[in-house]
Amino acid sequence: MRTSPTHHTSPAELRKRAWRSLSGAYDEVVRAVEAVACPLFLPNAQTPTLGTVLAHLRQSSAYEFVVPGKHGAPGSVDTVVAMMATVWEGHSDRHAGGPGNVPVSREAAEAALTCASALVTLLSRGAVYRP
Repeated sequence: MRTSPTHHTSPAELRKRAWRSLSGAYDEVVRAVEAVACPLFLPNAQTPTLGTVLAHLRQSSAYEFVVPGKHGAPGSVDTVVAMMATVWEGHSDRHAGGPGNVPVSREAAEAALTCASALVTLLSRGAVYRP
């Protein structure tokens, strides 16, 4: 079972840890995104996770993305949600003992870390907001 992100470690520090040790570091990749996303989207949740943030964003139409859509329409958060889902769902070895427990390759961990780095930057700079 995943625990909520630590409140003592910054997203930047978690991201640095993951870069230093990609082998088995997928937990840190997820925590880096959680450290910025959970307080932003679920500030009052007792045990927020990236999964609960994803559910919240998928059910809400209250947020916009700073990059506008076609013809200047407000930007959709779908791109951000897709990146979060990629990080969350790609962490296939987080639950031992089941058929879904698939080892994460180094290449997959590196790609997830790249997505997480972009998410941490976007979210911490206000790229997803309530209008």
